[in-house]
Amino acid sequence: MASWWQKTVTAFPVNAIALDLLKSDSADLPNPVMVQCKGNAGTIKFTDVAGNPPLTLNLAAGEMLNVQVSRVWATGTTATGLIGYY
Repeated sequence: MASWWQKTVTAFPVNAIALDLLKSDSADLPNPVMVQCKGNAGTIKFTDVAGNPPLTLNLAAGEMLNVQVSRVWATGTTATGLIGYY
């Protein structure tokens, strides 16, 4: 029997959404989220929930963006496998 820390996750948590198909230059996400890059590293262009001007950052594979995001822009985002946690 596997220990509690050896269990494999087989599905997204209920509070997670895949963001790759929700990237948009004109529409906000359905819920504000914190973003984690589970795929390939790259850039992410986003707007935060405070409505500040869009910001572009480099995001490494596995890195978590520790800010509430209301939009992930299609133009300027090259990172893949983005997961949003709300």
